[in-house]
Amino acid sequence: MKVIICCFLLDIGCIAPLFAQNNLGTRLLGMGNSGVAIDDVWSVKANAANITYLQSTEASINYGKYAISNELSNQAFVLAFPISSFHFGLHLEQIGITNFNEQKIGIVSAKKFGKNISIGLGFNLHQINATNYGNARGYSLDIGLSYKINSKNTIGISIQNPSKSEYQLTNINSKITSSFNIGYCYKNTDKVTLTTSINKVFKQNTDVRIGLEYRIFSIMSLRGGMSVNPYKQYFGIGVNHSKIKYDLAFSNENNLGYSPQISLGYAF
Repeated sequence: MKVIICCFLLDIGCIAPLFAQNNLGTRLLGMGNSGVAIDDVWSVKANAANITYLQSTEASINYGKYAISNELSNQAFVLAFPISSFHFGLHLEQIGITNFNEQKIGIVSAKKFGKNISIGLGFNLHQINATNYGNARGYSLDIGLSYKINSKNTIGISIQNPSKSEYQLTNINSKITSSFNIGYCYKNTDKVTLTTSINKVFKQNTDVRIGLEYRIFSIMSLRGGMSVNPYKQYFGIGVNHSKIKYDLAFSNENNLGYSPQISLGYAF
């Protein structure tokens, strides 16, 4: 079974890097994977500029399974912390099976310019390990911009791998994802957060995503969302107890079924 999955991933142009690029954490997954304008510790991956709105050091770890196979999983860790007038972040991620997996390591830096504008930059190391195919390594840059119109409205822009960097010295048919993402977040009250984004991956169709978070109790939130291309449905739940955050989310694609993801976070 593992060999079949490995060959499948390779034959379709290596779907694994696409999964890895789209892992924005369990909270954002439950909101339609639309997080380019939301301030969250997983902004380290979604849009580094937004980590400037975090008030303290935060860390989170998540684990996800994919409906295509119980053997295919994704693990990730993110950390965001302030130092003086800058904010920094780190993310580590792995997706795949024993015979085929991708690792991604990234560091980000972000800074506010005035009260409304933040800019973030990220540097990533990508590596693919494929049994009988060899290994591949590559590097990429990310750029993020956040404009907080006021306390309720935020616009975010994220560009991943704008230089279209590729894996080096490899016979594996895979490329590092290049994408442009623009999004909007509206917070009506402390109870309601609405987010939407337009996501364009190079040489793929444009995707539109929307998400909603509603805090039903002081420590519990319900989430839902959808994406257009491919059409997916998302829902999730989050519990914040003291400084600990628990999140559970599911994505559903008609041809693949449900894929769960869970995370545990801590605000220091």
